[in-house]
Amino acid sequence: MTNDNTTRKKANAVFFAAVMVVSMVAVGFAAAPAAAAVNNAGSAGGLTVGVDSTSHTISGIDVDTTGDVNISVNELVDAGVNVSNVDDSSIGTTAGSASIGGATFDAASGNITVDVTGSGDFDVTVNDLDTSAASPTAGISYTVTDVSDSDSATTSFDLVGADDVTVLEPIDAVELNEDDTVDVTVDHSTTTSPGEVTVFVLGPNGETTTGTDSSPNSEVTTVTTSSFSSGLNVESGDELQIHAVASDTAGDLTASDTDFQVAQNVTVGAGNVNVDATSVDGDAYWVGQEVVVDTGLSAGSSVIIEEIDTRNNGGEPTSTSRARTVDVGTGGVIAIDTDRLRGEGDYVLKQGGGSYLAADGDFTNSLSQTSPDATAEFELLTQDLTAEFAEDEATNDEKIDVDVESLRGSFNLEVSGELSGDTLSESELENVFDDAGATGLGDGDDDTVLITGVEDGEAFTANFTDVDGGDYDFDFSVEDTTAEDSDSINVTELGDGELSLDQSVVTEQQGDIANITVQFNGDAETGNLVIGDEENVGYQANISLDSGGEDEVSVLFNTYAAGSTSNGTVVSLANPDDTDASFTFDNSTDQTDISDILSDGDYSLSVGTQSSFADTLDSPDSLGTLVIEQRSTMNQQIWTASDNTVSDIEDAVSNDDEDVFETLSTEIENDNVTQTGTVAEGDHVVHQIEATGLEGLIGSNGLVPSDSFENLADNGDGIVGGLGSGDDSLDLRVRQTTDSTTANQDPNNLAGDILNNATVLFNEETDNLYVIYDISADTDAAADEEYDARFRVQDDRLLNPRDEDRTDLADTELRDQYYQSVSATFDVAERTFEFDQDPFNVTNAAGQTITGTSNVAPGSDVTVNVRSQSGTSPSFVKTNEDVRINADGTWSTEFDFSGQSVGDEYDVSIRGSGLSENPSVEGTVVEQTQEPANFAVSELSPQDVTATVGDTLTVSATVENTGGQEATQTVEFRVGGDAVASQDVTLGAGNSTTVEFADIDTSGLDAGDYEHGVFTDDDEQTATLTLEAADTGDDGGDDTGGDDTGGDDTGSDNGTDDGGSTDGSTPGFGAVVALVALIAAALLATRRND
Repeated sequence: MTNDNTTRKKANAVFFAAVMVVSMVAVGFAAAPAAAAVNNAGSAGGLTVGVDSTSHTISGIDVDTTGDVNISVNELVDAGVNVSNVDDSSIGTTAGSASIGGATFDAASGNITVDVTGSGDFDVTVNDLDTSAASPTAGISYTVTDVSDSDSATTSFDLVGADDVTVLEPIDAVELNEDDTVDVTVDHSTTTSPGEVTVFVLGPNGETTTGTDSSPNSEVTTVTTSSFSSGLNVESGDELQIHAVASDTAGDLTASDTDFQVAQNVTVGAGNVNVDATSVDGDAYWVGQEVVVDTGLSAGSSVIIEEIDTRNNGGEPTSTSRARTVDVGTGGVIAIDTDRLRGEGDYVLKQGGGSYLAADGDFTNSLSQTSPDATAEFELLTQDLTAEFAEDEATNDEKIDVDVESLRGSFNLEVSGELSGDTLSESELENVFDDAGATGLGDGDDDTVLITGVEDGEAFTANFTDVDGGDYDFDFSVEDTTAEDSDSINVTELGDGELSLDQSVVTEQQGDIANITVQFNGDAETGNLVIGDEENVGYQANISLDSGGEDEVSVLFNTYAAGSTSNGTVVSLANPDDTDASFTFDNSTDQTDISDILSDGDYSLSVGTQSSFADTLDSPDSLGTLVIEQRSTMNQQIWTASDNTVSDIEDAVSNDDEDVFETLSTEIENDNVTQTGTVAEGDHVVHQIEATGLEGLIGSNGLVPSDSFENLADNGDGIVGGLGSGDDSLDLRVRQTTDSTTANQDPNNLAGDILNNATVLFNEETDNLYVIYDISADTDAAADEEYDARFRVQDDRLLNPRDEDRTDLADTELRDQYYQSVSATFDVAERTFEFDQDPFNVTNAAGQTITGTSNVAPGSDVTVNVRSQSGTSPSFVKTNEDVRINADGTWSTEFDFSGQSVGDEYDVSIRGSGLSENPSVEGTVVEQTQEPANFAVSELSPQDVTATVGDTLTVSATVENTGGQEATQTVEFRVGGDAVASQDVTLGAGNSTTVEFADIDTSGLDAGDYEHGVFTDDDEQTATLTLEAADTGDDGGDDTGGDDTGGDDTGSDNGTDDGGSTDGSTPGFGAVVALVALIAAALLATRRND
């Protein structure tokens, strides 16, 4: 058995060895190369899709055989390329080292057959290929096969084209109209990089623009088009048509109106907010907007939007929480739907790997990183919106403003609405908001319109002309955010041809002019206005109106002249030069004749289209009320102004400028016309007199030439004396006061000079009369004279005295009882100009300020001149013109002394001062100028305290001269704004002292809180003094001042015991100290008992 086993083992070993030998031989035969017929299938470039007829070349096919070689184009056909036009004549060959006998094409098999008569390399070109229906495809192959032995090889290429096209920005109408270029992204990621990308854009009105990128990126290319050829005027809802081509070789196919590989129609609207990653930092977006960010990341990755929760002291974010994750799309773009975030807050963007977007646009930052760029943050805000009709009601011939307010400056509004519960159609909405440019959305939503370019603080118009009456409810929503509002308005349908009143109640003072506006509705062209009712109030005015095609007519009714034929025009048009309307009214026949001025009270206003005034009075279309109130003469104020300022006002008067009072108001706001009690020689006096009821007497044009005022102030129409022989309607007397009049001389009276030279303005809206004149050029007033200005209303008709008083009262009594006057005083002062320093030294540097004061009218301009003195070399002259006098009387101007040397001496003078001799001061250029003295107050003691009325007090404070010069000032102690003690203090620069005010008596003050403190010219320190009422009651005790030791106390309650100080000498408040001591003793006793 052993031998058998051994034999078997040997036999098996031999058998397996033989098998292995045979196997290795077989492997050797299999691995040995065969003789190849097709060495190389060559190479083919990309083929552009979308071309009706094109060619494609396979270069460098290499074979070492003779006979037929087939090239299969079946994969080309499978990709959508049409070869129906390809035949034998479409195949071209170019022999390299090979010899070619010819080539044919078999459409059935999809093979190109080339007759190779000598081995080597050659090229094959296929013409008449139609790629118009093909799609971009990567990795298409041509298969080259040796027919004789089926040896083959392949070469791959791409069908090159655009996969998608999108508009990046802008598609917002406002932005697009401002910048008529379009950024278009073309996706060609399916295939390798094309040789050229072209874009064609067609606007809604036939405008076109194109763009080309000759060096496109590998997957996505952004092309900026050129400007539209004929300009662009798009509205939200319009469409842009986008065509794009990605071609393998420049010129293969160019995007046009008819040639394209991909196309997209884009609706113009609010659009997305499109930003580059470098623009995110610091941006703010509104909730509801879609924010498209070009992140530069690869498509398919993700970005996390995180809200910032906490920050460090430097303001950098330290913790965040996830708000949403979005995928990166084609071209590295993410779309952030902001209304799916957490609302208002600050947000950052984080790459899926954990890095945050930095301000430079790269995802490289840690959260709190600040260098080299901080982490990019954007803010999300919630837009608010208020859209309200200016009126709650309207008639169906009116236009009503819609007032808009929002934190956002400009936006588009979508508007929908209902009438009495029924939805308004798109056409109905467009009709109402046509003036605002409303258009349909064009998205199939036929009950909403869009209003573009709505702005915060600006109103747009709703036109309810010819609409149905009823309750209208409108919803307003911002197109691209969540902001919305709603409002309602009731519209009343008018009957055919009716009149109405713009204001149902018109109020004026007796003697003024009422403006009554009558509206013509429907077909009404003519009508009546009846003022009053003779039967009820004893007066009636009948006025016929012709609208002249106008919607309304404004009539002026003079309540001073009403009822008479000799006191001026009763009825006139408010704007005769700007209207075609007319009226008919005769003072003699169309009103009730009354002897006196129209009484105060209520007068009916009846308007209608009736044929007679009686019918209008009985059955008016509309009824209102004219309320005439009693008039009054209120006050007079004195102002002053410079010659330049008054010249500007007089220019507005001479130009008949309707805004003359705006000019005056502006001059007041700019402190060029200021209230005063002193007028400097050469300046103007301005009397401002406030009195109602003068409008009808003076006139209604708002500008009163001086001769008109002179007529009123010299017409003899006052109560006393009668027409032509006595007092005048108005009187302005400016007379020197007795105290300033030289003994044995008559006081100076300026009234005659004023009447001859003054400029007079009357503002009927504010009932203010202004009389302006030059105190020196127009009058003979002189310095140191004081004047009393009395304005008095004396007009007989306006004041309307009782008949019995005319008979019974003496002239003086009539004046005292009926005349109405207002007075003010002012004094005339010599013009002065002073410098804040004498000498006025400066340093040799730029920005040296020369300052001073003057008493002339603010707004006056002077020239400040600096001239070197004769001993200074080199000499210099510096001049500053138009140096303004400020409202507080100060003036200042800067000079550059950097070119001068220390020790240079000069003279500073003021020119154009109005003085016979120019004010001047000497100065020297020094190394350092001394700051003026400044007395600062500190360490007030005591501060907030409580005392009893009648206590005396002692107050102290520290006063320090923080300036650079010695000075003396009066230091005051004030209580409740009144100085109760003072002392003069002299301090050198940098020195200080303690001031003390002792024995201040409070017995003259009432209980309450007072501000008390120490005051200098430059500073103050204050606190609160609380005074309590003194307790005058008796507690009934017989304590004679003894103490708790039982010993005799020789002191008394008034503080006269030996060794004690009196209340008057106790620092601070004696009563307070005593009270504190008493409380301390009580607490000590309590502690001992414990």
